[in-house]
Amino acid sequence: MRAIQWAIERGYKHIGLIGYDCSIKRGSHFHGDHKFEKASPLNGKKMDRWHKQFLKVEKKARIEKVDVFNCSRYTELGCFPIMNLEDAF
Repeated sequence: MRAIQWAIERGYKHIGLIGYDCSIKRGSHFHGDHKFEKASPLNGKKMDRWHKQFLKVEKKARIEKVDVFNCSRYTELGCFPIMNLEDAF
């Protein structure tokens, strides 16, 4: 989420997301657990919070006229249009 905000702030107009699964349905996120998650494990409440935060980023992108496409192979994040990575290039 912060990477998208960073790109918008720097004037990028087309952003492709890779690895934004935003789900724990497959056990964990795509890159595995972090050390800090032992103290604060991923759960449904965190995922809900993340999805709400991404909605704010989507609104900012729309206002700034930035195209954000989710090119992740698997995703639960529905606020950005889905696009195959090959098509994005």
